[in-house]
Amino acid sequence: MKLRLRHREKLYRFLGIEQAGDWSIVITWDRRRNGTSIQHWSPHSTEILESNAGDEPMRLTYHTSGQVNFHGWVKRSPAYFEPLSMLAEARIVIAFSIPEASRLDRLEKALGSSEPVLDLLDEIGDERFTVGVAFCPRDLASPPNVMMRIDYDVFSILLLRIPDFRFPPTLAEHFHHVAAEGVFAGRPVGKDAAMLAYHQKRVGASSLGIYPPNGEGVYTLFTSVEMRVVPQVTIIFSDTALRVEVLWDRARPMMIPFRVFRGNQRITKADLRDQIVSIELNAEL
Repeated sequence: MKLRLRHREKLYRFLGIEQAGDWSIVITWDRRRNGTSIQHWSPHSTEILESNAGDEPMRLTYHTSGQVNFHGWVKRSPAYFEPLSMLAEARIVIAFSIPEASRLDRLEKALGSSEPVLDLLDEIGDERFTVGVAFCPRDLASPPNVMMRIDYDVFSILLLRIPDFRFPPTLAEHFHHVAAEGVFAGRPVGKDAAMLAYHQKRVGASSLGIYPPNGEGVYTLFTSVEMRVVPQVTIIFSDTALRVEVLWDRARPMMIPFRVFRGNQRITKADLRDQIVSIELNAEL
C-alpha cells in the first residue's frame, strides 16, 4: 500500500506500508535520496557526523516479536517494543520532520483507487511539520493529535502530529529522521512464541488453526503450542481422493504449509478446509 500526502491540491509520495507473509509490518520512506551522504547528530552532542547514504531503501520492519529493524532509514541497532499481539498503548517507533510539504517528491502518476491520502491542513502552510509513526492496539481510541489511522487485524498504525525536533542550525533545511529507543533491552518473547500469539489473537482461539489457500493453493496450519521440530502431519478429508503434500519449513516448526492434490492434480482455487475430517500431528520430544 502506498500512502500519499496532499497539500494545497498537490499530491506527493509519502510512505509505503505493507504486511509481510510473517505478519511483520514494513514501512518505507517514499522519497528519492538527494545526495550521497547522510548527517548524523545527537541531542547529547554538538558533533555532526557524516556517512555514505548507500542505495538501501529507507525502511523499517516491525516484527511480531516486537523487534524493530531500521535498515537504511536511520543508522542504529534494532529497538525492542511490545510484540504486535501484546500492544497496550501507542508507541512511536520513528518520527520524521519535513521542512515543508513541497520538498517531498510529487506524485507523477494518477492516484490509485486503493491509495489512501493524508490531507495536510492548509494552516500548516510552508512550515516545517513533524510526524510520528506509532503502533497501538486495534481497540485503543485515537489520541487528539492523530493525522491518520490505518487499522490491521489486531493493531493499528497511527500517524501523529508531534512537536518539531531541536536540531543544529546548520541542518535547518534538512529532513530529520529520529528512531525511538525502544522499551526492552532485547526481544520480550521468542520469535516463535510471538508469531504463535499473533495467530491466536487473530483467530481468537488457542487451538489448531488453518489459514485459507493463497494464490498458489498453499494452506498454512498453525499448531496450538510451540514445537521443537516440525511434526509429522496427517490430514484426512471427507473426499478420500484428496491428499496433502506438506512443504516443510524447519525454521518455523509451528507453521506448517501444505498443498492439496486430487490424484496428481494440485487444487489451487477451491478452499477445502470444510472437508477436513481430522488432523493428526506427531512430533518427538
